[in-house]
Amino acid sequence: MYKLCTIQLSKQKQYDYSLRSLKSVLLSAGILRRENTGMQEIQILIRAMELSNNPKLLRQDLIIFNGIVKDIFPQTDLDIIVDL
Repeated sequence: MYKLCTIQLSKQKQYDYSLRSLKSVLLSAGILRRENTGMQEIQILIRAMELSNNPKLLRQDLIIFNGIVKDIFPQTDLDIIVDL
């Protein structure tokens, strides 16, 4: 996921795709998992990625980021995730 973001998104100082970002996503996923026991793990992971990355992304990059998520997880209903 982050490899594709590095390639496809614009180069901005606030974009960080290091292990620190991965750790942030995993910590967020753990919190979401404890709070939403009925959600599927893949939905929790996608939501954690969105929570960690969306605030940093420019509008045009957010569109590309959402496209990457849809390409990687094509069978996941992303509308359910957004409605948390």
